[in-house]
Amino acid sequence: MKKITLPLLFAAFAVFPSALFSQDNEKLVKDYISQNKIREYKKNDLTNFIIDNIDHSKSMNGEVVKFLQTYNGLPVYSSVGTALVQNNRIVYYTDNFVKDYTASTSQNAVITKHTALQKIAEELKNPDIADFTILEYLEKSNKRATSANQRLVYTNDGSGNYVWRMSILWQNLNPRIIGTF
Repeated sequence: MKKITLPLLFAAFAVFPSALFSQDNEKLVKDYISQNKIREYKKNDLTNFIIDNIDHSKSMNGEVVKFLQTYNGLPVYSSVGTALVQNNRIVYYTDNFVKDYTASTSQNAVITKHTALQKIAEELKNPDIADFTILEYLEKSNKRATSANQRLVYTNDGSGNYVWRMSILWQNLNPRIIGTF
């Protein structure tokens, strides 16, 4: 009986996805913020975030969780956090989240993504860029050399504006973050 049980147990764990047994990192980070960091925030709608990446680290014996601050469902430009999770506990936490804002506008950018791409082309003095195909933030393309990935983000400069973050391949196909417009 023992000879059969071990292979069956092994097979059962191999069939179930590892996500079933993984830690709920989003809940851990939310709980950590609400218990340890909430006093730093002047506005309670600034504690929202999305998980950007989770890396398992053997050397740190845990998972490194990287997350982006969001406001009204959109990422806040350059507002990121990192947590090290060991044994279902956060043992290290850091962020550079925006803690307060002076103004908030509607969820619309001042200019369109097409106008932003034209401004990038003008700034780089390369009119070909204005004709690039505009893709979503993580969308892939076979014509990567003639496409731009875009994402609407909230600025953290206190103005309350939304801007376009564009990423294009330029100059010998080296990836460059061109900027926000």
